[in-house]
Amino acid sequence: NTGTTEVILTVQPPAFSPNGDGVQDTVALTPVIKSNSGVASYDLQIKDGTGATVKTFSGTGNLPSRISWNGLADNGERCVDGMYSAVLETVSKNGSFAKTHSQPFTMDTVAPAVDVTTPYLLFSPDGDGNKDVIDFTVKSSVEEKWVGRIERDNGTLIQEIVWEGAAESFQWDGTNDSGNLVDDGKFKLTISSQDAAGNKAVASVTG
Repeated sequence: NTGTTEVILTVQPPAFSPNGDGVQDTVALTPVIKSNSGVASYDLQIKDGTGATVKTFSGTGNLPSRISWNGLADNGERCVDGMYSAVLETVSKNGSFAKTHSQPFTMDTVAPAVDVTTPYLLFSPDGDGNKDVIDFTVKSSVEEKWVGRIERDNGTLIQEIVWEGAAESFQWDGTNDSGNLVDDGKFKLTISSQDAAGNKAVASVTG
Protein backbone atom coordinates (compact mmCIF):
# COMPACT_ATOMS: atom_id res chain seq x y z
CA ASN A 1 0.00 0.00 0.00
CA THR A 2 1.74 3.18 -1.19
CA GLY A 3 -1.24 5.54 -0.81
CA THR A 4 -0.93 8.68 1.28
CA THR A 5 -3.14 9.02 4.35
CA GLU A 6 -5.13 12.14 3.58
CA VAL A 7 -6.43 14.10 6.56
CA ILE A 8 -8.75 17.09 6.91
CA LEU A 9 -8.59 19.22 10.08
CA THR A 10 -11.65 21.24 11.07
CA VAL A 11 -12.02 23.82 13.86
CA GLN A 12 -15.12 24.62 15.88
CA PRO A 13 -16.04 27.22 17.01
CA PRO A 14 -14.16 29.71 14.82
CA ALA A 15 -13.63 31.93 17.89
CA PHE A 16 -13.24 30.97 21.56
CA SER A 17 -12.65 32.65 24.91
CA PRO A 18 -10.74 30.59 27.52
CA ASN A 19 -11.73 32.76 30.49
CA GLY A 20 -13.41 30.11 32.63
CA ASP A 21 -16.99 31.34 32.26
CA GLY A 22 -18.18 28.05 30.77
CA VAL A 23 -18.99 29.59 27.37
CA GLN A 24 -16.74 28.61 24.45
CA ASP A 25 -13.77 28.10 26.79
CA THR A 26 -12.12 25.63 24.40
CA VAL A 27 -11.72 25.10 20.69
CA ALA A 28 -12.19 21.62 19.17
CA LEU A 29 -9.82 20.40 16.45
CA THR A 30 -11.37 17.48 14.60
CA PRO A 31 -9.30 15.37 12.20
CA VAL A 32 -11.13 13.50 9.44
CA ILE A 33 -9.30 10.60 7.76
CA LYS A 34 -10.02 10.41 4.03
CA SER A 35 -8.39 7.02 3.48
CA ASN A 36 -8.30 3.73 5.35
CA SER A 37 -4.52 3.26 5.42
CA GLY A 38 -4.39 3.82 9.16
CA VAL A 39 -2.29 6.27 11.18
CA ALA A 40 0.87 5.17 13.00
CA SER A 41 1.73 8.55 14.60
CA TYR A 42 0.62 12.16 14.55
CA ASP A 43 1.86 15.60 15.51
CA LEU A 44 -0.50 18.56 15.83
CA GLN A 45 0.96 22.04 16.32
CA ILE A 46 -1.00 25.17 17.16
CA LYS A 47 0.67 28.27 15.76
CA ASP A 48 0.16 31.95 16.52
CA GLY A 49 -0.11 34.76 13.98
CA THR A 50 3.66 34.88 13.53
CA GLY A 51 3.86 31.17 12.72
CA ALA A 52 5.47 30.24 16.03
CA THR A 53 4.33 26.98 17.64
CA VAL A 54 2.68 27.57 21.02
CA LYS A 55 1.14 24.15 21.74
CA THR A 56 1.87 20.62 20.52
CA PHE A 57 -0.23 17.45 20.72
CA SER A 58 1.41 14.23 19.55
CA GLY A 59 1.00 10.50 19.91
CA THR A 60 1.20 7.10 18.30
CA GLY A 61 -1.60 4.97 16.97
CA ASN A 62 -4.91 6.19 15.64
CA LEU A 63 -5.76 9.87 15.72
CA PRO A 64 -8.10 11.02 18.49
CA SER A 65 -11.57 11.79 17.20
CA ARG A 66 -11.21 15.26 18.71
CA ILE A 67 -8.43 17.35 20.24
CA SER A 68 -9.48 20.17 22.57
CA TRP A 69 -7.32 23.23 23.24
CA ASN A 70 -7.91 25.51 26.24
CA GLY A 71 -5.62 28.35 25.17
CA LEU A 72 -2.62 27.28 27.29
CA ALA A 73 0.83 27.06 25.73
CA ASP A 74 3.25 24.17 26.23
CA ASN A 75 4.82 26.09 29.14
CA GLY A 76 1.45 26.30 30.90
CA GLU A 77 0.96 30.03 30.35
CA ARG A 78 -2.13 31.55 28.79
CA CYS A 79 -1.61 32.54 25.16
CA VAL A 80 -2.42 36.08 24.12
CA ASP A 81 -5.56 37.00 22.21
CA GLY A 82 -5.21 36.84 18.45
CA MET A 83 -5.43 34.64 15.38
CA TYR A 84 -4.23 31.03 15.50
CA SER A 85 -4.13 28.02 13.19
CA ALA A 86 -3.22 24.37 13.48
CA VAL A 87 -0.95 22.10 11.44
CA LEU A 88 -1.42 18.33 11.58
CA GLU A 89 1.27 15.93 10.36
CA THR A 90 0.61 12.21 10.18
CA VAL A 91 2.60 9.10 9.35
CA SER A 92 0.53 6.21 8.11
CA LYS A 93 1.11 2.56 8.95
CA ASN A 94 2.65 2.08 5.51
CA GLY A 95 5.17 4.87 6.21
CA SER A 96 3.65 7.60 4.02
CA PHE A 97 3.55 11.17 5.30
CA ALA A 98 0.72 13.71 5.14
CA LYS A 99 0.33 17.30 6.30
CA THR A 100 -2.75 19.50 6.56
CA HIS A 101 -3.61 22.98 7.83
CA SER A 102 -6.74 24.14 9.61
CA GLN A 103 -8.56 27.35 8.83
CA PRO A 104 -7.54 30.28 11.10
CA PHE A 105 -9.45 30.72 14.36
CA THR A 106 -9.56 33.48 16.96
CA MET A 107 -8.84 33.58 20.68
CA ASP A 108 -10.64 36.53 22.29
CA THR A 109 -10.98 36.93 26.06
CA VAL A 110 -12.04 40.59 26.09
CA ALA A 111 -15.75 40.99 26.76
CA PRO A 112 -17.89 43.74 25.24
CA ALA A 113 -18.52 46.73 27.53
CA VAL A 114 -21.62 48.88 27.89
CA ASP A 115 -23.03 51.46 30.29
CA VAL A 116 -26.45 53.13 30.14
CA THR A 117 -27.84 55.92 32.33
CA THR A 118 -30.84 58.25 32.38
CA PRO A 119 -31.33 61.49 34.33
CA TYR A 120 -34.88 60.56 35.43
CA LEU A 121 -37.20 57.53 35.51
CA LEU A 122 -40.57 59.28 35.14
CA PHE A 123 -41.67 60.86 31.86
CA SER A 124 -44.95 61.89 30.27
CA PRO A 125 -45.20 61.74 26.46
CA ASP A 126 -48.33 63.90 26.23
CA GLY A 127 -46.96 66.66 24.00
CA ASP A 128 -46.89 69.43 26.60
CA GLY A 129 -43.13 69.94 26.21
CA ASN A 130 -42.35 68.73 29.74
CA LYS A 131 -40.45 65.43 29.85
CA ASP A 132 -42.12 64.18 26.68
CA VAL A 133 -39.21 61.76 26.11
CA ILE A 134 -36.79 59.83 28.28
CA ASP A 135 -33.10 60.26 27.45
CA PHE A 136 -30.73 57.29 27.61
CA THR A 137 -26.99 57.99 27.56
CA VAL A 138 -25.18 54.92 26.22
CA LYS A 139 -21.47 54.23 26.07
CA SER A 140 -20.17 50.95 24.66
CA SER A 141 -17.31 49.18 22.97
CA VAL A 142 -17.40 48.61 19.22
CA GLU A 143 -18.93 45.21 18.43
CA GLU A 144 -20.58 43.49 15.50
CA LYS A 145 -24.04 44.10 16.97
CA TRP A 146 -25.76 45.58 20.02
CA VAL A 147 -29.44 44.96 20.77
CA GLY A 148 -31.59 47.26 22.89
CA ARG A 149 -34.94 45.99 24.17
CA ILE A 150 -37.62 48.10 25.84
CA GLU A 151 -40.04 45.83 27.69
CA ARG A 152 -42.89 46.16 30.15
CA ASP A 153 -42.08 44.98 33.65
CA ASN A 154 -43.95 41.75 32.79
CA GLY A 155 -41.50 41.04 29.94
CA THR A 156 -43.69 42.09 26.99
CA LEU A 157 -41.47 43.50 24.23
CA ILE A 158 -42.37 47.07 23.26
CA GLN A 159 -39.52 48.13 21.01
CA GLU A 160 -36.21 46.69 19.79
CA ILE A 161 -33.23 48.74 18.59
CA VAL A 162 -30.16 47.31 16.82
CA TRP A 163 -26.81 49.04 16.42
CA GLU A 164 -23.81 47.93 14.37
CA GLY A 165 -20.48 49.01 15.85
CA ALA A 166 -21.11 50.98 19.05
CA ALA A 167 -24.46 51.35 20.79
CA GLU A 168 -25.61 54.98 20.69
CA SER A 169 -27.45 57.31 23.05
CA PHE A 170 -31.12 57.79 22.16
CA GLN A 171 -34.51 59.08 23.30
CA TRP A 172 -37.67 57.03 23.77
CA ASP A 173 -40.99 58.74 23.17
CA GLY A 174 -43.18 56.01 24.62
CA THR A 175 -44.09 54.36 21.33
CA ASN A 176 -43.75 50.76 20.18
CA ASP A 177 -42.12 49.42 17.00
CA SER A 178 -45.29 50.37 15.06
CA GLY A 179 -45.08 53.98 16.23
CA ASN A 180 -48.13 53.74 18.49
CA LEU A 181 -48.08 55.26 21.98
CA VAL A 182 -48.21 52.51 24.61
CA ASP A 183 -50.23 52.52 27.83
CA ASP A 184 -48.82 53.96 31.05
CA GLY A 185 -46.79 51.60 33.19
CA LYS A 186 -43.35 50.55 34.27
CA PHE A 187 -40.71 49.56 31.73
CA LYS A 188 -37.20 48.18 31.45
CA LEU A 189 -34.42 48.89 28.96
CA THR A 190 -31.77 46.21 28.38
CA ILE A 191 -28.79 46.62 26.05
CA SER A 192 -26.68 43.54 25.30
CA SER A 193 -24.09 42.09 22.97
CA GLN A 194 -22.33 38.74 22.57
CA ASP A 195 -19.23 38.46 20.40
CA ALA A 196 -18.16 35.52 18.26
CA ALA A 197 -16.07 34.07 21.11
CA GLY A 198 -19.08 33.97 23.47
CA ASN A 199 -18.14 37.01 25.59
CA LYS A 200 -21.26 38.91 26.66
CA ALA A 201 -22.15 42.27 28.18
CA VAL A 202 -25.54 43.47 29.51
CA ALA A 203 -26.63 46.81 30.97
CA SER A 204 -30.13 47.81 31.99
CA VAL A 205 -32.34 50.55 33.39
CA THR A 206 -35.42 49.40 35.30
CA GLY A 207 -38.44 51.12 36.77
